[in-house]
Amino acid sequence: ALLAIAEDLDNPIGVNAARGDGSQTTFVAPASWSGERLQSWIGARHRELEDAFGEVSAMRTMPNRAARRRRSKP
Repeated sequence: ALLAIAEDLDNPIGVNAARGDGSQTTFVAPASWSGERLQSWIGARHRELEDAFGEVSAMRTMPNRAARRRRSKP
């Protein structure tokens, strides 16, 4: 559902969830976006995102489904 919204908007969707030690924010990017594009998008909005969600302590990206499918095809 979030992926469909991200694709309709052609922008990532951020989801912030409370954890015992603080919170974690995850971004769902459109399937066509690479991890590098998402990192650039987050980097360009770093200050806004910290104001909204708190200090960024780490950033990891995982390949999206479309990228995994492209790599797995012979």
